[in-house]
Amino acid sequence: RDISNRRIFPAIDIAKSGTRKIELLLSPEEMDRVNKIRRVLAEFNPVEAASSLVEQLQKLRKGEVDLVVGGIPEGLPAVTAVTLALGVGAMAKRNAIVKRLASVETLGCTSVICSDKTGTLTLNEMTAVELVTQLRPHAVTGSGYSPHGTIEHVPSDDPVAMTTALEAMALCNDASIREESGRWELVGDPTEGALVTLAAKGGIDAPVLRGLHPRLAEVPFDSANKFMATVHEMPGHDGEPKIRIIVKGAPDVLLARTTRVLGRSGTAAPIDAHRSELEAHNHRLGDAGNRVLAIAHRELSTESWSEYVGSGADPIELVRDLTLLALVGIVDPARAEAKEAIARALMRCATPSKHRPAWAWKS
Repeated sequence: RDISNRRIFPAIDIAKSGTRKIELLLSPEEMDRVNKIRRVLAEFNPVEAASSLVEQLQKLRKGEVDLVVGGIPEGLPAVTAVTLALGVGAMAKRNAIVKRLASVETLGCTSVICSDKTGTLTLNEMTAVELVTQLRPHAVTGSGYSPHGTIEHVPSDDPVAMTTALEAMALCNDASIREESGRWELVGDPTEGALVTLAAKGGIDAPVLRGLHPRLAEVPFDSANKFMATVHEMPGHDGEPKIRIIVKGAPDVLLARTTRVLGRSGTAAPIDAHRSELEAHNHRLGDAGNRVLAIAHRELSTESWSEYVGSGADPIELVRDLTLLALVGIVDPARAEAKEAIARALMRCATPSKHRPAWAWKS
């Protein structure tokens, strides 16, 4: 029943060199089956002969298929169509419906499956599991979008620097979480939801904070830029109003636009001395299967911002000379049935990822 191209197309060569040699190798019963198929193909009528052709094809073996097609090459399309139709029927019995007959051959030769990950193999409930800020990793507890959880406390942390990083996650964000019937639900993008939830675990009320510091401008996320930016008026370290440009995006992109980083003391330090350390954190989180986001900001005076707005320039031009605030490792829990499904596939599976290409093949 399993008739592949390896069995069908070599029959053309057999027809050219003569079929007598193979006929000598077949028993009388086998030759009888071959002759029946030849007669059906010679007078092939899609309606009248379909039942007989299917019945006889199901009994054929490799050598017999070669003889059938070799004896009457014109019957090759009919044999191919009926064979693929049998494959479609077999797949339908396993709850796999295909639209095109040719797809059966493709699926039969499949050696690698590339699957979507988010929401297919996973629950699509992004959860922040680690926060790297002030050059130190902090474990995060809790799961899903519930704000009930903790951020590991490190005695030497500067609380103001920690708050600055968490506020940035809540402001440069369009998602929100809310409790309904005892369950916390997300409104918006799952990755942004993970950041809002992380900020909530640190005591940040995103709706209230957004009301106090509304957006003055924004740079929407774009797959080419790989970052999003928002602009807010906030008090600076000296208490005077400042314009803060908050950016979140891919670590490699933001690191290239960053000149300073929050150091262990909580103050900004030149990034060149810590770049390798930050890249090591990024790779460590990525190799563990996390999606990694970077958070950064830049402060301007209100006068400089007014002049810039008056010039009509695009705010994206201000996304430079940033101070890196944090790296966040986010995980999307796998569905319970995903592991079993991959094991049953009995082949190499991959989830190609624009966020972490090297990790995609490890899953």
